[in-house]
Amino acid sequence: ETILDNVIEVLGKDGVTIPSSFYETVEKIFGGLMGGSSDGASPEIGVNFAERGETKEGHAFVCTVSLDENDYDINMTSDDDFNLTSVQANLDFGSVQLDLDLTTDLKTVTLGSLSQFVPEDKDSYVSLVNMHGVFKKIAHLASAKAFDVSFDGALTYKYGKEGEKKDDALNVSAFASLDIGESDYRLSLEAKGAENNAEKIDLAYLPSTLENAQTAYLNYNDVYKVSASQTTIDALIGKVEDATNGGDSAFDAKKLLGLFSFLTDSEVMNAIAEGHYQSVLNMIDDLQTSNDKIVAGIELKGLGFGENAKIVATIDGHEKEGENALHLLKVEIKDIALKDTMFNGVLTLDDHTNVAFNAEGYNSLEKLPDIYDQVSDLANEKRAGLGLDANIRFDNDKSVSLRGSMQFDANASLGTGSFTIEEPLKKHLLTTDFDENQVHLQYQDADANNEKGTLAKLSIRSVQDLVSYISSLTKNERFQNRFMTPFGGVIGEVALSNTLSEVLDGRYSSLLGMNILKNYTFSDAQSVFTINAKALGLDKDLRFAVNYGSKTSLSESGEVISKVDSLELLETDFNGVKVGLKVTLKDYDASLTKRLSYAEEEYNDFSSVSDLTKALLNTITDFDTYHVKASCDVTLWTANIIHLDMDMLANYTNQGWEYYLKLSNIPLIPAVNSQYSIFYGYTRSVEVVVKDEKVYLLGVNPFGKHGYLTEEDRANNGEKIDWTETNAANFSFEYLQKNENLLKFMLGDLLNVQPYYLNQIKSSDSKVETSKGFSLSQKLAYEKVLESTSFDSETSDYSMTLNIGALLNSDYVVKATLGAKTNNDNYLTQVAIDAFAFAGVRVDFSLYLELMDVGQTMSESLKTSFDKVVSLGESGTTHSL
Repeated sequence: ETILDNVIEVLGKDGVTIPSSFYETVEKIFGGLMGGSSDGASPEIGVNFAERGETKEGHAFVCTVSLDENDYDINMTSDDDFNLTSVQANLDFGSVQLDLDLTTDLKTVTLGSLSQFVPEDKDSYVSLVNMHGVFKKIAHLASAKAFDVSFDGALTYKYGKEGEKKDDALNVSAFASLDIGESDYRLSLEAKGAENNAEKIDLAYLPSTLENAQTAYLNYNDVYKVSASQTTIDALIGKVEDATNGGDSAFDAKKLLGLFSFLTDSEVMNAIAEGHYQSVLNMIDDLQTSNDKIVAGIELKGLGFGENAKIVATIDGHEKEGENALHLLKVEIKDIALKDTMFNGVLTLDDHTNVAFNAEGYNSLEKLPDIYDQVSDLANEKRAGLGLDANIRFDNDKSVSLRGSMQFDANASLGTGSFTIEEPLKKHLLTTDFDENQVHLQYQDADANNEKGTLAKLSIRSVQDLVSYISSLTKNERFQNRFMTPFGGVIGEVALSNTLSEVLDGRYSSLLGMNILKNYTFSDAQSVFTINAKALGLDKDLRFAVNYGSKTSLSESGEVISKVDSLELLETDFNGVKVGLKVTLKDYDASLTKRLSYAEEEYNDFSSVSDLTKALLNTITDFDTYHVKASCDVTLWTANIIHLDMDMLANYTNQGWEYYLKLSNIPLIPAVNSQYSIFYGYTRSVEVVVKDEKVYLLGVNPFGKHGYLTEEDRANNGEKIDWTETNAANFSFEYLQKNENLLKFMLGDLLNVQPYYLNQIKSSDSKVETSKGFSLSQKLAYEKVLESTSFDSETSDYSMTLNIGALLNSDYVVKATLGAKTNNDNYLTQVAIDAFAFAGVRVDFSLYLELMDVGQTMSESLKTSFDKVVSLGESGTTHSL
């Protein structure tokens, strides 16, 4: 039954179904003839053979088969010599009817008549007798049990943004030397980029000095050379199998198969799944044979590899002078296409070459199973203790250090930690407890333990939401352009290497030749990995160490092995700032689960900061243009002595950010920021544009027309003198990076401070020694800054009160309140800062910003002002180095 169904299915007769009753009848017939059916019952079968009489051609017979209560007649005829000439039957099995009509003509059926089936081009057929060269090579391969496989291929692909795609290529070479009889297996892989930058990996699996044992070797770019015994490998594989066979394996075969959906959903594979196996034969495009050679062409279009995808396999039995004696098989891979990728290559099967292996310089990985155990134990127990020791040193020999420890228990969702931060003038103490719902923090002066400092709490949910939100933003192209790309992004302002920039753009061949791992040293005490600085766009190489401590265990081979004690970033110089970091593995202390014991209402709730951050990121991600109106007031008691208006614009383009700022109502004080003592009550306006790494400025002192040029002019009603002052200039970023030039720009060009005062400031500034690092002359009480936070969920209003006077350890009262507001679309709409100082006289300061307009392009009026400042600034005074 199964065989017949499969035959019908292979033939593609989907509409034909053989009823089960037919099989039951056949089974009864054959079962009866053989002495019983499959169910053990013996059916009643009768066979009666009788001659019906003579016919014109000969004789007629009938064979009646009686099965249970049914009779089936089979009619037969013969010639006069009783040679069978026909068989006819009409058999009705209920749901199946079998009609049979067979005729024979023995007089014409001779062996010679078969010649009609011989093909006309029979001379083009090659006898397998002429394939002795192929068979000879196959026999050699089978007896030697050793061969080499070579592969050379090229992968071309497109990278970059849509509409700006560029071409790139990777050349891949592989060589495998396999000696099955001697258990000697070697593999060499090399990948080269378009600029011949390359990476190479050599693998070997060779017999060791121990009986029935192997040793594996890995060589990466002749820098990282390690070996592992079969005992070590078996132990590691066993540990991994034990971990993954428990049913909690991270490996998901369905996910892996999903990567090949283009193949599994292809035309051919779908046809095979439906039982149409002939679709595989349709893939054979060409088949050629000649003496000792077979060439087969197979189209891969039906497998989803592209319109022109093809494999050409050549089996060659010839022995050619100068070539490898075997060279039996060559497979050409042509135009395999997947999306923007094209692959071509050639694989050859050659005779084995025996080359001695040099095992010098390889470091043993006997510690690997034990390290795996440490990681596995941590993953299984889900609780651990960690020590943290970080140090930052500046080029003025000042430093900041962070030392402390923490521990966590993921099973109970609990954790606690304590860290001391020490800078030249002060020690800070940060203590934290966390559970599945909240994080509690205490920040205080380490030398003033009686003071509570700042107490804060943050919900775990708010942190998770913020992390999830930022994670989703990283997939947003607009966010990537602003924050993650080298051109215009905030993160991109960090000097990324050209290599990393190209990799981020999708040019993966740039990874080749980076030689990320520059050096590797190994000892019983530590393993040190040196990471190539150039590959990461840094000035100095990074050195990471795995330190082994006093705790030991026995390896699988019985050796005493030190356990991993700590992981360390050895001190590295980042542009004059030296950074070192060490994380030490510690035992979990079950008796220490909590350090803080303050009442819940004593903590300031910072959970709303997560929502405010999301609103800020949402606002600066979704729009290209931001127009902000702002005002600033300085009040002495009840008198408003200064009122400034600000009009600000930020605009994002493909070239990066550009900015426009207009300050109005800057008081002009005679002899201070005005050269004329006769004008009082006038105000200055300044417009600034930042674009293409230049700053353009246009300042106006609108004194207007006053007085007359001479007595004669006055008598004759002559023109009044226009005293209006205008200064236009442009500044390069490089020029403004110098402190003296930046100060002159802010005070002189922006506020119009007169040369006398400006020279005094410059003279004073020139006496100050500057260097990177800390140069504070007093302790700052950071732990006293934050007084309160609040959030109104109904109005989406945020508020935070800061004690600036406490920060400065001043007796003066200086406080500031920061407020923010969002709308229903989760965009930031308002920011306000109110501050006051009291030192015998009360001075109030307020800054109010409102997001007036957001969109994709700036308004015409702002664009006119923007272009005017650039034009006049460009034609004004130029300041550059």
